[in-house]
Amino acid sequence: MAGTASFLTAFCTVATLLFTTSAIGVNYGGLADNLPPAATTLSLVKTTTINKLRLYDARAEILNTFAGSGIDIIVGAGNDQITPLAQDQNAAVQWVAANVASYTTTNIVGISLGNEVLSTAPALSGLLLPAMQNLHDALVAVGLGDKVKVSTPHSLSVLEVSFPPSAGAVDAQHAEVLTPMLEFFTQTGASFMVNAYPYFAYTANPVNISIDYALFQPNAPTVTDASSNLVYTNLFDAQIDAVYAALGKLGYGSLPVTVTETGWPAAGDATETAATVGNAQLYNSGLIKHVESGVGTPAKPNVMVETYIFALYNENLKPGPVSEQNWGLFLTTGAAVYNSGLNAAPGTVPNEPAPASPVTGASWCVANPAADQAKLQNGLNYACSEGGADCVQIGQGSPCFEPNTLVSHASFAYNSYYQKNNRNAWDCYFDNTGMIVTVDPSTASCKYQGGA
Repeated sequence: MAGTASFLTAFCTVATLLFTTSAIGVNYGGLADNLPPAATTLSLVKTTTINKLRLYDARAEILNTFAGSGIDIIVGAGNDQITPLAQDQNAAVQWVAANVASYTTTNIVGISLGNEVLSTAPALSGLLLPAMQNLHDALVAVGLGDKVKVSTPHSLSVLEVSFPPSAGAVDAQHAEVLTPMLEFFTQTGASFMVNAYPYFAYTANPVNISIDYALFQPNAPTVTDASSNLVYTNLFDAQIDAVYAALGKLGYGSLPVTVTETGWPAAGDATETAATVGNAQLYNSGLIKHVESGVGTPAKPNVMVETYIFALYNENLKPGPVSEQNWGLFLTTGAAVYNSGLNAAPGTVPNEPAPASPVTGASWCVANPAADQAKLQNGLNYACSEGGADCVQIGQGSPCFEPNTLVSHASFAYNSYYQKNNRNAWDCYFDNTGMIVTVDPSTASCKYQGGA
């Protein structure tokens, strides 16, 4: 990703280079039955600062829609494709032709093969490198070997030791497989991919890990690595430096690391007390500021770590506890679950008309059902993020989730913003997509704030 920054005489020039291309991307998953069309997602992404997406497959709808968008995309090949890709070079040629080379105007920059194979599907471990080599050779054959990099995401559990960070070491059972893989990454210019989740580390050991340390909070207790004397202010850095240390022990300490998944769930069941909107906002907003600052980690100062947040949307078909369905930055209606820091600057929000007097009498603000969908989505995004509207109530499983439509969710968010700001007429503008009504829009299950 971006290189090092001196922050001395070349500060302005280097800062421009660093922030022209963001180090933050987002995972765009598909385990939901209510995902919006790819075109709607593209409109949503354009209202944010997101310019990198990682897919778990190579969906044609997405790759066609994002053609010419300027957004970098990593496509995925699942665990089920590893064996044929490893055993048949022609299968790799066909896969690259169908899922990469045919999308000439889509900015595909990488292929992630499988997911956490060494930890979850060890029987496939020996096939990973041959499959990646075949994919790379197929890319070279069509002139894409320098542009599209092939790698595979690992779980942090491939480390036998992760604390203190300087003691980071690969589990002995994985070292034999990983070492030639690391050489392949070095030769092809690919990075080592890892999924790093401070959330899981914290929930597994809340007694010894401070939640403030996990959430990038400035008041968090620091942790000093006694061997390196490096001081850690957050758990994310400690996890990444443990990976750097482990790679170094195998002779590949200079290999770049890409964090392919990280994040924090915004909701969970009664036992998942750390999964809250507040904690998710603190983690992801703190992560974004930290990564984009370019400070790097204590062991690798000023080395930016390309990082992909999990996930773009809440995915209602993900198996497991309630939290598994609540990792999204956005609801599938396009509403931001919270202000992550990836939302477009307030200045890009629809311009409002000249101020007027507060509306008198009972009134509510709702979305105009005839309004342009893209404008509605932009307004909803603003109300739920910078606008500070109460959008928890329109989350899946909440009282106002149904009807699950853009107009319904925008209406609730618009009204929350309108009531919060003392029912000024201009606070129901939203680029002319909002309208003031005098009939209570509440339903039996969903109560709208406000009135007289």
